[in-house]
Amino acid sequence: MNAILLSIIGAAILLDKYAFGEFGISQPIVSGTIIGALFGDIHTGIFLGAIF
Repeated sequence: MNAILLSIIGAAILLDKYAFGEFGISQPIVSGTIIGALFGDIHTGIFLGAIF
């Protein structure tokens, strides 16, 4: 289930960058925060987003 959810979120992030215009969701700090919040560890998501 987590792999499916991560794939859907990844597709939405990719579409943000190329299809819908740039809203900033494709930036690593934002996408890391969103994925970290979905998986219950927002601090790690922010940390990894800041690194990338």
